[in-house]
Amino acid sequence: MPPWRGPGASCSLTLGRRSAAAALDQKLQHSDEALTNRKQKHEESQALLDASQKEDWALSAYEESPEGQETRRRENKSLQEHISSLTNQVREGTRNLIEMKRVKKLVEQEKAEAR
Repeated sequence: MPPWRGPGASCSLTLGRRSAAAALDQKLQHSDEALTNRKQKHEESQALLDASQKEDWALSAYEESPEGQETRRRENKSLQEHISSLTNQVREGTRNLIEMKRVKKLVEQEKAEAR
């Protein structure tokens, strides 16, 4: 038996692995929670984007007086900026979801290796 391994070495190795597995389980749980939150935010942003687009299409579907047309142009510009902002949020949310899935997969692999 090597000098650095005493009679309790295998027991402490087993405890270390269990501890590492427990830590990985906790990381996985936090990743799952974060992923769920990010998915919910993504769905909310997508719903806002869809509603804004429908409103934009409805505004441009009919002709109005010159004053109404100017008001519609201003509203349209505002909505386009809002849509752009929401689109960027959806893109960022999608990137975050992909990253969270990747991290979750890595944590699951580490967990499997620790066991």
